This record gives sequence, structure tokens and C-alpha cells, in this order.
Amino acid sequence: MLQLDQTWSFGEGLLAEDRSRAAEHVRRALRYLQSPQEPLREAAIRFIGMAGRHLRGQPGELQLICTALERLTEDMSSAVSQLAIQTLHVLRPIQRGTYSIFQRLHDQLRRAWMAQPCLSRLGCLPCRSSVES
Repeated sequence: MLQLDQTWSFGEGLLAEDRSRAAEHVRRALRYLQSPQEPLREAAIRFIGMAGRHLRGQPGELQLICTALERLTEDMSSAVSQLAIQTLHVLRPIQRGTYSIFQRLHDQLRRAWMAQPCLSRLGCLPCRSSVES
């Protein structure tokens, strides 16, 4: 579980540095989909799914991703094939341009959360009220 959290954090950090390079990062990750190592294929799918959300309005890139993921839906590993199917379910609406208000709100909240300054670095910590009921 810790390794999954680390992979997720790394991917989010990489995309937060420069979202305009998401397509470039995805193209690099695509080669890992053919790795003989199952954990590498899984990590690549997770990163590609995460980065794919930032490719809205880039139908060529999204088509490339979906085509690569479709090949993995029949992977010898059921974990890899299920992850590929789940990721396709997330990316296809983005590819088609159908994006629900809930998905939009979720993305906006996530971006706001990721962009908020870390209060502890600013010397501010949340305070609890000293008044008791």
C-alpha cells in the first residue's frame, strides 16, 4: 500500500511541476505497458490514467492512450487487465468530451487542494478553540 501511495505521489508531483508536459510524460510511460514485469505495467497504467485527465482537448493523445490500454484489457495478469479497463472508463468520457459536472467539480477541488500552500511551511498551523462546551 505504501508503494502505491508513493507511486501516486510521484506522479502527481511530476504533473504538478508542469502540466503542459503531460503528453510528453505519457509517451514515455507508454513503453512500460509492454514490460514483462507486472508491477511496472500497473504503475504505467496508473500514471497514464492520472496524466490522461490533463489531456482534455488533445484527442490524438487520448486516442493513443486508449488504443494502448485496449491492448492490455486481455493481459495475462487479471490485475493489469482490470486496471486497464477501469482506466479506460475514466479516460473515454474525457476523450469524447463528455465530462459530467461531478467530474469537473472533482477535478477543480483536487486542483485547489493540490495548489493550497502548506500552512506549516508558512509558520501557520490550524488552531483549536480553547473554549469548551
